Amino acid sequence: MVRFAATICGLAAASILAGASPVPKSKPGQKDHGPNTNALVKKYKDRLTFARSSDWQGWPPEKAFDDNPDTSWFSATGDTPTGDKLPWIAATFPEDVAVRRVTVLGNREPASPTGYSVLVGRLELLDKDGRAVIRAEREGKGERYDFDFVLSEPFGRVRTVRFTAVKDDTSEGRSQTRCVGVAEIQVE
Repeated sequence: MVRFAATICGLAAASILAGASPVPKSKPGQKDHGPNTNALVKKYKDRLTFARSSDWQGWPPEKAFDDNPDTSWFSATGDTPTGDKLPWIAATFPEDVAVRRVTVLGNREPASPTGYSVLVGRLELLDKDGRAVIRAEREGKGERYDFDFVLSEPFGRVRTVRFTAVKDDTSEGRSQTRCVGVAEIQVE
């Protein structure tokens, strides 16, 4: 698979598929990219389809793509890394798109602000056949555990954006429901 990717996408894509992060780690003086424009989600808003490992009733995946950081998608009870599961949420575009950045905002639901955080997350960009063309894993940053995946250049042939919780804070006793939450997934 890596050789195939290398002949199609070049050496950089091969290293991405081999496990390297497409986003360089933050360095002192690194350029701030500013807020994510969320241009692709806005453009395809009415034509996106959503999938997830589970959801808490009343908090479906659409809440993570509604351009409102005060609403969140929550996984179902026990669908957490501490529960030996890997909850995920995804949006599929109606056609291939070129993605240059994905920002995942941690839970900001006013009624349930703590105990639902994803501490480590995995981003996968999938092609039309469901194959991961880019995969990156990292720790959330800041008080809300946000993730910002900035590619060195736009990557085309992306059909689905999927985010998976790899480590969470539900074992720390702050979540009685044992689920994770994601406020927004922004794609440009």
